[in-house]
Amino acid sequence: MFDDDQIEDEYDTSCPSCGHSPIRSCRCRALGCDDGWIDRYDEDPMWYDEDDPEMCTECYGTGVERWCPSCGFDLQRTRLTKRAPDLGQAVANPGDEGVAPSG
Repeated sequence: MFDDDQIEDEYDTSCPSCGHSPIRSCRCRALGCDDGWIDRYDEDPMWYDEDDPEMCTECYGTGVERWCPSCGFDLQRTRLTKRAPDLGQAVANPGDEGVAPSG
């Protein structure tokens, strides 16, 4: 699907903030991210277990970064807010006053 830094247009999705289509996506560029998960054991085996990877905080476990080229809205943040608001990094979705931004 992706080459290393290949950016693709996704015509089947529009930006929830401004309505622009297409949005853009690429493979997650976070250091150590492997399909959405980071193995911290390689960095520090004293503090991390070998078979206990952490979810990447850039792509939130998807392995893909998605954003709007028009307004810059981060579509991965929307995914986090809807599916895992308990991580403490959620931001309010446009039009969703039920989720308070954290920072």
